[in-house]
Amino acid sequence: MIKPKVCVAGYKGKTGSVVARALVQSDEFEYVGGIGSGDDLSRFLNQHSPNVLVDFTTASAAFQNGITAAQYGVAPVIGTTGLGVDQIDQIQNVCAENGVGGIVAANFALGAVLMMHIAGICARYMEAAEIIEAHHERKKDAPSGTAVATASIILANAKGIKRHTSSDIKVDNVFGGDIGGVGIHSLRIPGVMAEQVVKFGAPGETLEIVHRTVSRECYVPGVFVSIRAVLETKRFYRSLGEVLGLH
Repeated sequence: MIKPKVCVAGYKGKTGSVVARALVQSDEFEYVGGIGSGDDLSRFLNQHSPNVLVDFTTASAAFQNGITAAQYGVAPVIGTTGLGVDQIDQIQNVCAENGVGGIVAANFALGAVLMMHIAGICARYMEAAEIIEAHHERKKDAPSGTAVATASIILANAKGIKRHTSSDIKVDNVFGGDIGGVGIHSLRIPGVMAEQVVKFGAPGETLEIVHRTVSRECYVPGVFVSIRAVLETKRFYRSLGEVLGLH
């Protein structure tokens, strides 16, 4: 059986290096190399003819990498956060034009996807929701893509979310951000990799869903199942949850 050829953009990064190592060790895929900052992606794609480009770079690089990959008939699997809806739309359009699948996912951790799915179920029954997300101090975007995706899922399922605040506010922005009535609080602090708490409230009770990332190896299964999906279905996905049939 011919193994699908996979390359990794950002292969020297914290997450990209973990995924690249897993691909090297995989019996299912053939790892054909990595693309770093300053490398010529078009030349690489011409030389190595991969079937899939996995991207863990920066938002600006990931957007162009996704477009270029699709133009060469290579399916983009993008785990970089910070891309706008318009940018994702453009990547999807180029994928469709060239007959390849693709995915842009806020999070490839299976536990994080289950957290979002469960949050959507809880949103049907609870009246208030707040999200507290924490990441390492070098993360560039805030709030995280996972937090934004979680808020979107909550709002898509909620019958009505009401945010409660105070009338006497002594510190500016103390209540954090707000997406459609879902409060979002971002922490950037050393010693944390990634974690998120979704806290629901209703009269007389609260409910919390917590997900913590303790190793970047947690992203590998989600990346692998996404590679299989984009190659088999040639569809474009906007979340790992969609790949798994959760939402």
